[in-house]
Parts: sequence; C-alpha cells; structure tokens
Amino acid sequence: MVEEKKDEALTTERMSDPGTNIQGQKIYEDYLSTLNTPINTYTAYNKMRRQDYQVKRMENVLTAPIKGGKFRFLAKDENDPQQIHQITYKNNFYKQWADQTWQNILDEILTYPLFGFTIFEPYFKLVDDALFGKIFTLANMGFIKQSTIDKWDIVENKVKRIYQRVSTNAKFISKWIDGKDLIIFTNQREGNNFEGISILRAAYGPYIRKELYLKLDMIGNERMAIGTPIAFVPASYFNNATELAKLEGVLQAYTSHQKAYMIFSDRLKDEGFRIEDGSYNSEAIDRSIKREDQAMLDSILAGFLAIGTAKSGGNAQNEGQMELYLNSLLFIAEHVAEILSNLAHKGYVMNFGEPEIRLDMSVSGIRRNDAKKIMEVTRGYATSNIIEPDDRLEKYVRDELDLPEKDFESSRKQDMVPDYKADQDEEDKANPNEQNNPEPNIDEGDE
Repeated sequence: MVEEKKDEALTTERMSDPGTNIQGQKIYEDYLSTLNTPINTYTAYNKMRRQDYQVKRMENVLTAPIKGGKFRFLAKDENDPQQIHQITYKNNFYKQWADQTWQNILDEILTYPLFGFTIFEPYFKLVDDALFGKIFTLANMGFIKQSTIDKWDIVENKVKRIYQRVSTNAKFISKWIDGKDLIIFTNQREGNNFEGISILRAAYGPYIRKELYLKLDMIGNERMAIGTPIAFVPASYFNNATELAKLEGVLQAYTSHQKAYMIFSDRLKDEGFRIEDGSYNSEAIDRSIKREDQAMLDSILAGFLAIGTAKSGGNAQNEGQMELYLNSLLFIAEHVAEILSNLAHKGYVMNFGEPEIRLDMSVSGIRRNDAKKIMEVTRGYATSNIIEPDDRLEKYVRDELDLPEKDFESSRKQDMVPDYKADQDEEDKANPNEQNNPEPNIDEGDE
C-alpha cells in the first residue's frame, strides 16, 4: 500500500522575478528600438491609423461591434429592492451623472488595443439626485494620453506610480502620479509589461512594406507616363557647355525637372528629337500591396472580410472565422466590463456600504446569435428536464436575440394564441368533399 503524502504548506511568497526588461524605470520589451517607448509607439501607430485605409478599416471593424454592445448592470432578482437600488446607481454612474458621455468613455477606453495600453485617473463629484439624494459619483474618467507616459515605478507586480511628461501648461506640469488611483487597461500584458502589445504591432511590418510598394508604384507610373525624351544634336553641342546646358534645361522642364532624358550625337540617328514611350506594368506591385493588406486583416483574425475578393472561401468558412473573431472581441469587452464594474462598485460602497449581493456589469449584443440554434438547444434541454422554463430564462433569450422586454399588461395567455393547425382542421371539416374527393385528373383521351 502506497503511503499517502502529507500536504505541503502552500507558498505565500514569490522568489522569482517576472523578467520584464525595465531599465531606468522604462520598459524595453520590443526588439525594434523605434517601438520601445510610448512616445515612439504612439507616433508610429497613430500615423498608421490616420494614414492607411486598411489600418483604419481594422480599427473600425474592431471597435464598432464593441461600441454596439450592451454594457449594463442587471439584477438577479428583479423583485429585490436592494438589487434594483444597486443597479440603478451603477447604470447611472456612467450613463447619466458623468460629465462625459458613455460613447466618449468607450472611445477612450478602446484606444488600449490600438496602442497597447491606456491609463485613466478617474475623479468623483457630489450630485443631488431625486432618487438617491446627495451622493458621490463619477465626474470624469480622466483619460491620460499614452505618449505622455515616460516612466513606470513598478513594485511587486503593481504600478506604484507613473511619471507623466507634459508640455508647458499653466495648471499641469511633468510629475509623478500615484498609482493607487489609476485604472490601467493593458492588451496582452506579460509580467510587468503594463505597456502591453498593440494589435497593430503585427501589422507594422506589412504596413512598412506596403508603404514602400506604394511609393514604387507612384514612381513607376510617374516615370513611365511622361516617357523618355531623346535628343540628337550635332557633335559641336558636346563641346559647347552653354548650348548643352540650354538643351538640358529644356529637357528637364519637359520631365518636371528630373534628369530622365538622353542626348545623343545626330550621327547615330537622322531625327533631331523624339519621345520614347514608357512601359510599366503595375500588376506585380498591386499583388504585393494586396498581400500586405490581407496580412493586416489576418493579424487581428479579420481575414474573413476579404473572402470573395482577395481571398477564396465560402459561407461556411466565413461564418467560422467570423465567430472566432467576435469571440475575441467579446473577450476585450468583458475585460472592459470587469474593470468598469470595480470602479462603479467602489462608488456604490462609498455611498451606501457593501451590499449583500454584488452585481457586476454584463456585456451582450456583440456575438451574432442564431435564433434557430438557440431555440433547438433550449428546447432540447427543456424536453430532457435538464432545465425548466422560467422568467430568468425567458429574459436571457430575449436579451440574446435582442427582443423587446416582456410586457405583462399586454401578454396573452396560451389559449389566446392563434392555433393555425386547429383552424386548418376546422376548415377541412367544413369542406369534406375537397378533402376526401379531390377533383379527378381528366385526360383528353378519356373524353
């Protein structure tokens, strides 16, 4: 018989270091020196999203479904007045009392996937509400631009403070800011790298190459559109610097002040001047540009957008890729909701104390829900007695399918719902001849 091992004591103190490359309170995690500080990464990524149509498309397709989602606090029991009290405060916390709109709050938060991180310093205000009386609530999220973050003071995997470097301002100066009041959103945080990894990082290489291809394409079109002027002059021109300079001036003016011209002796050809037509095929460059565009979409799992144009595939493949993509967006939205829940709960506790049941923010409306699939799954569980239909289940289904809330005053009883099958049976009984004696199929040969 094997002797049972006694449980060892659980470790309560960490001996290892995350290994994040921090030097002089600055984080150096990217292998490209041009993307190693917030000021550099912000400049690069901001240029990308403002200049390149494909990057802008990526930004829109990333943020639009999240902005269209429903971020709200819901009660587990709508008959519990304490829960109704709590969700009313928390929903108004962001969407009624704040000085900035909910859309503006979400716009600023969703810069964190693009730049890797974003920081807020929320502050509160006192309001006199008709329902709650005088309470403290959110005044503003206090967005801090990524490019102003210069140093991080990180102790035991927590941000103790950050150093913000700002331009000359009558009110604000460059200084250290206490980290206990900060809210930090980080994309793909690893260890103590609170600057995270931007979703545009994987698109940076395709973007740089595409920018080069576009320049080459423009140069090729410009050079070949004008053609190459060729002048045949007497041999004496080559010994006369003044006349040769005048001729070169005429040719440069023709070629938009470029030196894309040729001068030969007239002994090589009888003609005095001609234009050699250019020949430029941009198909190869165009294919390279489309390849980089596709690489950008693939970097954020949005390759399904190119199906049918730059990429082959059918509806089944499209649906599968879209579902994977929307699930990744749901992960981002739930991360946002988790952090915002903590801030709203902090405000509630500050005013009313800790509730018996804490209610957190939920997110819905981001994933596409198949009504038929939900019906089949729910019916299967219900008929096998795994779940029983109740009001909470009905509310969940209505919410998932974006159906209106149930109106108890106008709801109809089951026996009041039209039974189309019963109506058909009654009609068949009223016309038995049509049901039992259908018209014979008379053939012309039987007449």
